[in-house]
Amino acid sequence: MNTEKQVKRPSHIVWQVIDEKQKQSRWIRVGAGWTNKDGSLYLRFDSYPVLGKVIIRLAVEKPDANEGGQK
Repeated sequence: MNTEKQVKRPSHIVWQVIDEKQKQSRWIRVGAGWTNKDGSLYLRFDSYPVLGKVIIRLAVEKPDANEGGQK
């Protein structure tokens, strides 16, 4: 019997955005979020942003660097 819990990857990433009025804003990852069965979000913060805005975006899978698009 397998008793290990399977860890779910977050469905969302929580970002802190600073200096948004200038040409280049700083985006700092401050947490992650998971979608609950009822559609609400569970958020976990690794740090608490006190400046700027908090943006929650869908997590995007990055392509594997080893694949390189070649078969």
